[in-house]
Amino acid sequence: MKSFILFLALLPLVCGQSCQAERDALDACLNKPQLWYFNIQGKAEPIRMMLEDAGVDYEWVPVSKTDGQWNQVEGKPRIPELFPFGQVPFYADRDIKIAQSQTISRYLAKKHGFYGRTEIENAQIDQMADGVNDLLTKMTPVFYASDEEQAKKLAQFRETDGPRWVGVWNKHLDGVEYLVSNTISYADYALYHIMTLVPLLDGGLRGQFPNIEAFMKRMEARPRLAAYLNSETRPPAYYKKIGN
Repeated sequence: MKSFILFLALLPLVCGQSCQAERDALDACLNKPQLWYFNIQGKAEPIRMMLEDAGVDYEWVPVSKTDGQWNQVEGKPRIPELFPFGQVPFYADRDIKIAQSQTISRYLAKKHGFYGRTEIENAQIDQMADGVNDLLTKMTPVFYASDEEQAKKLAQFRETDGPRWVGVWNKHLDGVEYLVSNTISYADYALYHIMTLVPLLDGGLRGQFPNIEAFMKRMEARPRLAAYLNSETRPPAYYKKIGN
Protein backbone atom coordinates (compact mmCIF):
# COMPACT_ATOMS: atom_id res chain seq x y z
CA MET A 1 0.00 0.00 0.00
CA LYS A 2 2.85 2.38 0.87
CA SER A 3 4.47 1.66 -2.49
CA PHE A 4 1.23 2.48 -4.31
CA ILE A 5 0.88 5.77 -2.41
CA LEU A 6 4.47 6.65 -3.29
CA PHE A 7 3.73 5.87 -6.95
CA LEU A 8 0.75 8.22 -6.95
CA ALA A 9 2.83 10.94 -5.31
CA LEU A 10 5.58 10.66 -7.90
CA LEU A 11 3.27 10.27 -10.93
CA PRO A 12 2.77 14.03 -11.62
CA LEU A 13 6.52 14.60 -11.43
CA VAL A 14 7.29 11.72 -13.79
CA CYS A 15 4.56 12.73 -16.24
CA GLY A 16 5.69 16.34 -16.09
CA GLN A 17 9.26 15.37 -16.90
CA SER A 18 8.07 13.16 -19.76
CA CYS A 19 5.90 15.90 -21.23
CA GLN A 20 8.72 18.43 -20.98
CA ALA A 21 11.11 16.02 -22.66
CA GLU A 22 8.73 15.61 -25.58
CA ARG A 23 8.24 19.36 -25.87
CA ASP A 24 12.00 19.82 -25.88
CA ALA A 25 12.22 17.20 -28.63
CA LEU A 26 9.60 19.10 -30.60
CA ASP A 27 11.61 22.32 -30.27
CA ALA A 28 14.61 20.51 -31.70
CA CYS A 29 12.75 19.62 -34.90
CA LEU A 30 10.84 22.90 -35.29
CA ASN A 31 12.52 24.27 -38.37
CA LYS A 32 9.19 25.86 -39.25
CA PRO A 33 5.73 26.12 -37.65
CA GLN A 34 3.79 22.86 -37.51
CA LEU A 35 0.05 22.17 -37.72
CA TRP A 36 -1.00 18.70 -36.53
CA TYR A 37 -4.38 17.21 -37.46
CA PHE A 38 -6.02 14.20 -39.05
CA ASN A 39 -5.51 14.00 -42.80
CA ILE A 40 -8.86 15.63 -43.47
CA GLN A 41 -10.03 19.23 -43.63
CA GLY A 42 -12.19 19.34 -40.50
CA LYS A 43 -11.49 21.86 -37.73
CA ALA A 44 -7.98 22.55 -39.02
CA GLU A 45 -9.11 23.74 -42.44
CA PRO A 46 -9.81 27.42 -41.60
CA ILE A 47 -6.45 27.52 -39.80
CA ARG A 48 -4.67 26.04 -42.77
CA MET A 49 -6.39 28.40 -45.20
CA MET A 50 -5.25 31.35 -43.10
CA LEU A 51 -1.64 30.10 -43.06
CA GLU A 52 -1.70 29.52 -46.80
CA ASP A 53 -3.20 32.93 -47.54
CA ALA A 54 -0.60 34.59 -45.34
CA GLY A 55 2.18 32.85 -47.25
CA VAL A 56 3.51 31.13 -44.13
CA ASP A 57 6.06 28.37 -44.65
CA TYR A 58 4.77 25.67 -42.28
CA GLU A 59 4.69 21.90 -41.94
CA TRP A 60 1.45 19.92 -42.09
CA VAL A 61 1.68 16.90 -39.78
CA PRO A 62 -1.14 14.41 -40.43
CA VAL A 63 -1.97 12.14 -37.49
CA SER A 64 -4.12 9.05 -37.05
CA LYS A 65 -5.53 6.72 -34.42
CA THR A 66 -5.97 2.96 -34.19
CA ASP A 67 -8.43 1.56 -31.64
CA GLY A 68 -8.53 4.93 -29.91
CA GLN A 69 -4.76 5.18 -29.55
CA TRP A 70 -2.53 7.68 -31.34
CA ASN A 71 -0.24 6.24 -33.99
CA GLN A 72 3.28 7.56 -33.75
CA VAL A 73 4.37 9.98 -36.48
CA GLU A 74 7.78 8.99 -37.78
CA GLY A 75 10.51 11.40 -36.77
CA LYS A 76 8.27 13.31 -34.32
CA PRO A 77 8.03 13.35 -30.52
CA ARG A 78 5.54 11.05 -28.80
CA ILE A 79 2.06 12.42 -29.33
CA PRO A 80 0.29 11.93 -25.96
CA GLU A 81 2.81 14.13 -24.15
CA LEU A 82 2.50 16.90 -26.74
CA PHE A 83 -1.22 17.67 -26.93
CA PRO A 84 -2.51 19.73 -23.97
CA PHE A 85 -5.94 18.05 -24.05
CA GLY A 86 -5.03 14.88 -25.90
CA GLN A 87 -6.67 16.13 -29.09
CA VAL A 88 -6.05 17.98 -32.33
CA PRO A 89 -5.69 20.43 -34.01
CA PHE A 90 -2.36 21.26 -32.41
CA TYR A 91 -0.10 24.12 -33.49
CA ALA A 92 3.55 24.63 -32.60
CA ASP A 93 6.15 27.26 -33.39
CA ARG A 94 9.23 28.54 -31.59
CA ASP A 95 7.11 30.70 -29.31
CA ILE A 96 4.11 28.55 -28.43
CA LYS A 97 2.51 25.10 -28.45
CA ILE A 98 -1.29 25.26 -28.33
CA ALA A 99 -4.44 23.27 -29.03
CA GLN A 100 -8.12 24.20 -29.55
CA SER A 101 -9.05 25.38 -33.04
CA GLN A 102 -10.45 28.77 -32.01
CA THR A 103 -7.44 29.52 -29.82
CA ILE A 104 -5.06 28.66 -32.66
CA SER A 105 -7.09 30.77 -35.08
CA ARG A 106 -7.02 33.82 -32.81
CA TYR A 107 -3.29 33.47 -32.15
CA LEU A 108 -2.47 33.22 -35.85
CA ALA A 109 -4.92 35.98 -36.75
CA LYS A 110 -3.08 38.36 -34.43
CA LYS A 111 0.29 37.17 -35.69
CA HIS A 112 -0.48 37.46 -39.40
CA GLY A 113 -2.84 40.43 -39.60
CA PHE A 114 -6.23 38.70 -39.72
CA TYR A 115 -7.61 40.26 -36.55
CA GLY A 116 -9.11 43.69 -35.87
CA ARG A 117 -7.46 47.07 -35.50
CA THR A 118 -9.27 47.79 -32.22
CA GLU A 119 -10.63 45.77 -29.30
CA ILE A 120 -14.12 46.47 -30.59
CA GLU A 121 -13.29 44.97 -33.99
CA ASN A 122 -11.67 41.99 -32.26
CA ALA A 123 -14.86 41.35 -30.30
CA GLN A 124 -16.94 41.62 -33.47
CA ILE A 125 -14.67 39.17 -35.28
CA ASP A 126 -14.84 36.71 -32.37
CA GLN A 127 -18.62 37.04 -32.41
CA MET A 128 -18.72 36.12 -36.10
CA ALA A 129 -16.40 33.16 -35.61
CA ASP A 130 -18.52 31.86 -32.75
CA GLY A 131 -21.60 32.30 -34.91
CA VAL A 132 -20.05 30.11 -37.59
CA ASN A 133 -19.61 27.42 -34.95
CA ASP A 134 -23.31 27.70 -34.13
CA LEU A 135 -24.12 26.79 -37.73
CA LEU A 136 -21.71 23.88 -37.53
CA THR A 137 -23.60 22.55 -34.49
CA LYS A 138 -26.73 22.47 -36.65
CA MET A 139 -24.99 20.62 -39.47
CA THR A 140 -22.83 18.07 -37.64
CA PRO A 141 -25.72 15.97 -36.22
CA VAL A 142 -27.01 15.42 -39.75
CA PHE A 143 -23.71 13.96 -40.91
CA TYR A 144 -23.36 11.75 -37.83
CA ALA A 145 -26.99 10.60 -37.55
CA SER A 146 -27.92 6.95 -37.86
CA ASP A 147 -29.61 5.86 -41.07
CA GLU A 148 -33.04 5.92 -39.48
CA GLU A 149 -32.55 9.40 -37.99
CA GLN A 150 -30.68 11.02 -40.85
CA ALA A 151 -33.66 11.58 -43.15
CA LYS A 152 -35.50 13.41 -40.39
CA LYS A 153 -32.53 15.59 -39.47
CA LEU A 154 -31.79 16.33 -43.12
CA ALA A 155 -35.37 17.46 -43.68
CA GLN A 156 -35.16 19.76 -40.66
CA PHE A 157 -31.94 21.30 -41.95
CA ARG A 158 -33.36 21.86 -45.43
CA GLU A 159 -36.65 23.26 -44.23
CA THR A 160 -35.64 25.39 -41.24
CA ASP A 161 -32.06 25.43 -39.94
CA GLY A 162 -30.31 25.72 -43.30
CA PRO A 163 -32.32 28.59 -44.81
CA ARG A 164 -32.34 30.46 -41.48
CA TRP A 165 -28.59 30.29 -40.84
CA VAL A 166 -27.39 30.77 -44.41
CA GLY A 167 -29.82 33.69 -44.59
CA VAL A 168 -28.26 35.19 -41.45
CA TRP A 169 -24.81 35.10 -43.02
CA ASN A 170 -26.14 36.45 -46.29
CA LYS A 171 -27.46 39.43 -44.36
CA HIS A 172 -24.13 40.00 -42.60
CA LEU A 173 -22.48 40.21 -46.02
CA ASP A 174 -24.97 42.71 -47.42
CA GLY A 175 -23.02 45.58 -48.98
CA VAL A 176 -19.62 44.42 -47.69
CA GLU A 177 -16.83 42.19 -48.95
CA TYR A 178 -15.87 40.68 -45.57
CA LEU A 179 -17.65 40.20 -42.27
CA VAL A 180 -16.08 42.92 -40.10
CA SER A 181 -14.94 46.40 -41.20
CA ASN A 182 -14.71 45.16 -44.80
CA THR A 183 -11.33 43.58 -44.01
CA ILE A 184 -10.61 39.87 -44.12
CA SER A 185 -10.30 38.16 -40.73
CA TYR A 186 -10.07 34.64 -39.38
CA ALA A 187 -13.87 34.59 -39.17
CA ASP A 188 -14.07 34.83 -42.98
CA TYR A 189 -11.97 31.68 -43.41
CA ALA A 190 -14.26 29.88 -40.97
CA LEU A 191 -17.35 31.05 -42.85
CA TYR A 192 -15.90 30.07 -46.21
CA HIS A 193 -15.11 26.57 -44.98
CA ILE A 194 -18.54 25.90 -43.51
CA MET A 195 -20.24 27.22 -46.63
CA THR A 196 -18.35 24.59 -48.63
CA LEU A 197 -20.18 22.01 -46.49
CA VAL A 198 -23.69 23.40 -47.03
CA PRO A 199 -24.11 21.88 -50.55
CA LEU A 200 -23.39 18.46 -49.05
CA LEU A 201 -26.72 18.75 -47.24
CA ASP A 202 -28.66 20.91 -49.69
CA GLY A 203 -27.25 21.39 -53.17
CA GLY A 204 -29.53 24.27 -54.07
CA LEU A 205 -29.57 26.25 -50.84
CA ARG A 206 -26.48 28.40 -51.18
CA GLY A 207 -27.45 29.57 -54.66
CA GLN A 208 -30.51 31.28 -53.17
CA PHE A 209 -28.28 33.77 -51.36
CA PRO A 210 -26.31 36.03 -53.73
CA ASN A 211 -24.17 37.65 -51.05
CA ILE A 212 -22.88 34.24 -49.97
CA GLU A 213 -22.13 33.22 -53.54
CA ALA A 214 -20.26 36.48 -54.18
CA PHE A 215 -18.31 36.00 -50.95
CA MET A 216 -17.26 32.47 -51.96
CA LYS A 217 -15.99 33.70 -55.32
CA ARG A 218 -14.18 36.59 -53.63
CA MET A 219 -12.35 34.23 -51.30
CA GLU A 220 -11.50 31.88 -54.16
CA ALA A 221 -10.02 34.78 -56.14
CA ARG A 222 -7.31 35.37 -53.52
CA PRO A 223 -4.21 34.04 -55.32
CA ARG A 224 -2.44 32.17 -52.52
CA LEU A 225 -5.68 30.80 -51.12
CA ALA A 226 -6.84 29.71 -54.58
CA ALA A 227 -3.55 27.91 -55.14
CA TYR A 228 -4.09 25.93 -51.94
CA LEU A 229 -7.77 25.18 -52.60
CA ASN A 230 -6.87 23.71 -55.98
CA SER A 231 -3.73 21.89 -54.87
CA GLU A 232 -3.17 18.17 -54.43
CA THR A 233 -1.81 18.80 -50.94
CA ARG A 234 -5.21 19.92 -49.65
CA PRO A 235 -6.68 17.16 -47.45
CA PRO A 236 -10.00 15.61 -48.43
CA ALA A 237 -13.24 16.73 -46.83
CA TYR A 238 -14.38 14.46 -44.03
CA TYR A 239 -18.07 14.73 -44.76
CA LYS A 240 -19.82 13.27 -47.80
CA LYS A 241 -22.90 14.45 -49.68
CA ILE A 242 -26.17 13.29 -48.12
CA GLY A 243 -29.45 12.87 -49.96
CA ASN A 244 -30.31 14.14 -53.43
